[in-house]
Amino acid sequence: MRVAERFERASGSGKPLLLDGATGSYLQQSGVVASDAKWSARANVEAPETVLAVHRAYLEAGSDAITANTFRTNPLALRGAGREYDDAAERAIALAREAVRGTDALVAGSNPPAEDCYQRERRVSRAELERNHREHLERLAPRCDFLLLETQSRWDEIEIQLEWCAKGGAPFVVSFYVGADGRLLSGERVGEAARRALDYGPLAIGVNCVSLDTYANVERELPNEAPTSAHLNCGDGAVTDETISCGVSPKEYAAFWKSDARRRPTLLGACCGSEPAHIKALRKAIDETY
Repeated sequence: MRVAERFERASGSGKPLLLDGATGSYLQQSGVVASDAKWSARANVEAPETVLAVHRAYLEAGSDAITANTFRTNPLALRGAGREYDDAAERAIALAREAVRGTDALVAGSNPPAEDCYQRERRVSRAELERNHREHLERLAPRCDFLLLETQSRWDEIEIQLEWCAKGGAPFVVSFYVGADGRLLSGERVGEAARRALDYGPLAIGVNCVSLDTYANVERELPNEAPTSAHLNCGDGAVTDETISCGVSPKEYAAFWKSDARRRPTLLGACCGSEPAHIKALRKAIDETY
C-alpha cells in the first residue's frame, strides 16, 4: 500500500498512524553523550547499535512509523564535522530500514530547520538555506517513505522545503513549532501557516515539540481540509535544555489524547522527553478506541 493510501485510510477511519517518540533524548537515556551540537548525527557513525536499538524499541512498543535519526544530518549542522560524517544521513536511514525489515512500518526522513529550531536570530543567508535543504532532502527522499519537515518555525524557510517537495512529488508531513502564543518565530499564527501549506499537498499538517497546553490552545486553528499530525513535548524544563528528562508520564500523555476534547490526528507520536513507554500507552489507547 502506498504511503498516501496509508494516510488516507487513517484519516478516513479516524484511527491514527502511530509515529515513534523522541530519538535524541532517548539516545541520551541509552548512553549516547551529547558532546556538541552534532552529537546525534555522530551517533549514526559511532553508536549505530544504539540507534538501531532505539528504533526497535519503538517498533516493539507499537509504532506504525519510525523516524530516521536525520534530525541533525543536514549540511549546515554537520559543517566542520569531518569527512567521516559525510554519509551520516544515509547511515541513519539504513539503520531505520534495517529496523523495519520484515514489517509494514514506514520510515520517515526528518528534515529540521537548517539552524537551531528555537533560535530567533538567523545567521545564514537565503542561498545557504536553499542549498542546505536541497542537499538534505535529495538524500532523504529516495530512501524514506515520507519526509517529516518537523519543528519548523520560520515561514520563508518552510516555503523552501514545501516548494522542493511539491516540485519533486515527494510525500511529506509538515509540522510547526510555535510559542505559547500560537505563533511561529517568524510571526505567523499556526493556522495561517497551515492554510498556506495546504497549497503544496502535504500528507498531513501539524505541530510538534510544543507542550500539551500549547497544543490544546492551537489545535482548532489547524484546517479541517487536511489530515493533522502531532508529536508533543513530554519533557520537563525548557526545550533548549541540553539534557531533557520526562515530565509527562505515559499515562498522562495517553489520557490527554483519549479526551473527547481532542481532535484526532492522522499521525500521532511524541517528542522530546518521551520514550517507548509513551508509545506503548498510545498504542493501547488507540487499540481500545478503534
